[in-house]
Amino acid sequence: MGLGAARPESADDTTETPTLSGGETATGDGPPEFRWSRPYLTDTGSTAQSVFDASDEYVAFGSAGERLNRQPLLFGVDATSGQRVWSQAFELGQGEQSTRQYLSAAPVDDDFVLLGFGGEDGSFELVRVTTDGDVSWRETYTIEGDSSYQPPGPFAPGQALSAVDGGIVVTGSRTGPENESGDGLVVHVDAEGSEQWRHTFIEDKFSLVASVSETDDGYTAVAWTQEQTDSETPTEQPPVFSALLGFSADGTVDWQNEFAAEGADEPGQLSFVFDQAPTDDGYLLVGLAGQFQEPNGWIVTTDGEGVVQSSRQLSDPSIAPATVVAGDDAYYAAGATGSLTGQQRSAWLAALDADGSARWTETRSPRGRNQFADVVQTSDGGIVTAGAATPARGSEGETEDAWLVKYGGAAYETPTPTETASPTPTESPTETPTPSETETPTPTPTPVPGGTTAAEADETTSGDGPGFGVVGTLAALGAGTLYRRLRDDD
Repeated sequence: MGLGAARPESADDTTETPTLSGGETATGDGPPEFRWSRPYLTDTGSTAQSVFDASDEYVAFGSAGERLNRQPLLFGVDATSGQRVWSQAFELGQGEQSTRQYLSAAPVDDDFVLLGFGGEDGSFELVRVTTDGDVSWRETYTIEGDSSYQPPGPFAPGQALSAVDGGIVVTGSRTGPENESGDGLVVHVDAEGSEQWRHTFIEDKFSLVASVSETDDGYTAVAWTQEQTDSETPTEQPPVFSALLGFSADGTVDWQNEFAAEGADEPGQLSFVFDQAPTDDGYLLVGLAGQFQEPNGWIVTTDGEGVVQSSRQLSDPSIAPATVVAGDDAYYAAGATGSLTGQQRSAWLAALDADGSARWTETRSPRGRNQFADVVQTSDGGIVTAGAATPARGSEGETEDAWLVKYGGAAYETPTPTETASPTPTESPTETPTPSETETPTPTPTPVPGGTTAAEADETTSGDGPGFGVVGTLAALGAGTLYRRLRDDD
C-alpha cells in the first residue's frame, strides 16, 4: 500500500466559536498551535478510528482496502513530524470469519487487541497482534441469543474496546428471541484472551452497553435503552434513553440512572451518550439527542452516581461529538458538525470544562465529508486527533483517507545539513557542500501483508485528507449498533 500525494486543506478550514443552548458561547484563547495535518494510505481507501500515544510515535488503528473488503490496519507516525514510519494490515478473514468486521482496538502491553464481530455464527472474536504483523492469539467467544438477525446475529458491539487493568473489556448487546429484547453485555478477558467474566444489564428492555471505564472500586458503563415495540417505523418507536451505571466485577450494580435530553422523551426521539470522562465530581458525557432524523450534539454532566447535573444540546449546525477524554487541564471532545444526511460535514474538536462549557472549538474541512473519531492528550502536551475524510457523494476516482491532526506539543524542526570533512587529505580538495533547501527525511517503510511496500509520499504539514464513510450509520463515529439499526430501518 503506498501513500498518495497530500491534498491541500480547504480554505474553508476555520476555528469557530459555537453557540450553545441558551445563547452561551465558548470562552478561551483558542486551540494550541497547529502542528501538522496528514492523510495516510491515500491510494487504497483507508480510515483511522482510534489513536494511541507511544511517546515518540502515535499508533493509529483503522482499516484499508476496498470498501466491502477492508482489512484491519495499524500504522505508526512520527510524533513530531507526523510522517508515517510503518504500517501493517492484517488478513484475518478466513473461512467463516470472512464476514467479520474489525471496528475497535485497544493496547495491551506493546501489542494491540482487535475486536471482530458479525461472523456467521453470531460470535465475536478478539485477536492480539503485534506491530510486526504477527498474531499472538485469536479467540472466539460464543454469544447465546437469537441468531436470525443479520448482521450481526446475537451480538451487537458497543462503541469501543476498553483497556483495563489485567486485560480488555468488550461491550455491546445480546439480542433475545426474535429480537424483541436485548440485554446490555460486558465481557472481560485477560491479556491472553481467557474470559474472566461476563455480565448482562438492563434486561427488562432493549439495551446496549456503549462503553466502560474502570474506577477505583469497579466499573462505570454508559448504556442505551429502549422499550420493546412492535412498530417498524423509527419516528413512531419509543424514545431511546441513555443510562449510566456503576457495577463491580461480580456483576453487582451499585447504582444506575436513566435519563434523556430535555424534550427528547417522546416517540421518535433519541438521547445517545457515546462516551464518558471522569471529573472530580462525577462524569462528563457527550453524544447526540433530539429528533431521530437530525439530532443535535449533547453534553451532559452527572454526579458520581449518574444523577444529571446539567444537560445541553448544541445549536445548529448539528454538532455530533463522538468521544471525550480527560486532558491535563481540560476535557477534549471530537466528532463532526453538519447535517447527518447532507453532502458537507466538517471535523470538529473542542476543549471543555468539567461543567460542560466550551473553552474553544475547531473545525477542519479538507474534503466534502470529514470527521474526527478519536482524540488523545499527548505526552509532550499536545493533542492528536484521528479520523477520516471522504469525497462528497457522487465524486468519482477519489478514496476516503485515514487522517491525523496534531495541535500543540513539540514543533517539528527541519534538520540543517552539516559539512562532511574529508577523512584524509587528497590532492583534489573536497568541495564544501553548498547547503540547499532541506527536505523532510523519509522514514524507512514497512512491508504491508500482500507483498506491497508502504512507500512514503509527499506529505506536507499544510496538507491533509481525512475520511471515514459518512455518518449515515454513525459507525464512523463509533456510535454502535443500536443507532445503526434505527437508521437502517428508516
